[in-house]
Amino acid sequence: HLRAALPRPVFQTWNPATEPAPGTIEADFHFERPVVTVTSAAAMRTLCRVQGRGHVWLVGAYVRYSMPLLENGVISAIEVGIAATLAHA
Repeated sequence: HLRAALPRPVFQTWNPATEPAPGTIEADFHFERPVVTVTSAAAMRTLCRVQGRGHVWLVGAYVRYSMPLLENGVISAIEVGIAATLAHA
């Protein structure tokens, strides 16, 4: 179990109110979030129309028209699971 293997509590934050004390940072990663644009919104609408064709389904935060957060990636996977199940029922 991971929790038992850690020597102390671990916290994750994207935007800390105050910077963590030196020596307490296990890892520091920088990334960019996708930005919804007019072009990407049009692509999402197209993707909705073709989802499942040829038994190909795409999931991810970029598939949903909302903030591209990890939670939306999970929601898109659930939606595809339901749609794929119904398509083969």
